[in-house]
Amino acid sequence: YDAVETPYAGLIYDINDTYSAYVSYTEIFNPQTYRDRDGNVLKPTTGKNKEIGLKGEYLEGRLNASVSLFEARLDNLGQIDAGQILSDGTQAYYGTSGTKSRGIDMDVQGELMQDWNLYAGVSHFTGTDSSDVRLSSQLPRTTARLFTTYRLPGAWNKLTVGGGVSWQSRFYQSATSPTGAVTAEQKPYALTSLMARYAATDKVELAVNVNNLFDKKYTVMNGFFNQMLYGEPRNVMATVSVKY
Repeated sequence: YDAVETPYAGLIYDINDTYSAYVSYTEIFNPQTYRDRDGNVLKPTTGKNKEIGLKGEYLEGRLNASVSLFEARLDNLGQIDAGQILSDGTQAYYGTSGTKSRGIDMDVQGELMQDWNLYAGVSHFTGTDSSDVRLSSQLPRTTARLFTTYRLPGAWNKLTVGGGVSWQSRFYQSATSPTGAVTAEQKPYALTSLMARYAATDKVELAVNVNNLFDKKYTVMNGFFNQMLYGEPRNVMATVSVKY
C-alpha cells in the first residue's frame, strides 16, 4: 500500500458555558502483523467508527467530565485461531468481517478542592462478528479506574499522597494443551496502588510507588507459545527526579 486516505469529520456544539456536545466519524485502515495458520500476514483491517458524546466543565473549569458512545464496524479484524500455533511458537490468527463493536466511556478528572485531584473512569464495550459470536474474548469487556492525590496543608505541604484502584471484568481465550484445545480464563480482579511524593527542593523530588498492594495473583494473556503469564506481584519503586 503506497498511500491510503482515511477521511475524518467532527462537529462540536457549545450548549452553554458548562456543556458541549460532539459527534465524529472516521474511516479506519489498520495494517496488521498477525499471521494466519499458513504463515501469511493478514490483510489490513478496514471499517468505520462513529462517536457521539457530551462534555462538561465544573468548578470554573478545574473539574471536567465526559460521556461518549461509539460504534465501530470492521472487516478483516484479526482474531485468535484457537489451537493453531505457528512453527516459531506464535499464535495464529484469522480475519473476520462484518464485525460490530459498541461501547460507552465515562470519566471525570480534575481538582475537587485545592490540592485534591481525582480521576475516575469506566469503559464498557461489546463486540460480535457477523454470526453474533463474541469478538476478542481475551480483552475484558469492562474496565474501571479510580485514583486520587492530595497535597497536605501547612508545614506538610511538600508532601503529596495518593492511591487508587483499577478493576477489570472476566476475559478468556482458547489455548492448546497436551489434551487439545482448552478455555483459559481470568476472573474479574482489582489492583490497588499507593504513592507518596516529596518535594525536597524546588528542583529535587522524591517519590515512592507501591503497586498491587495486596499482592493479588492474576494472569495476563499472551499469544507467544500459547502461554498465560502471571501479572506483576506486589512491588515498590522509589525514584528521584531532578530538574535543571
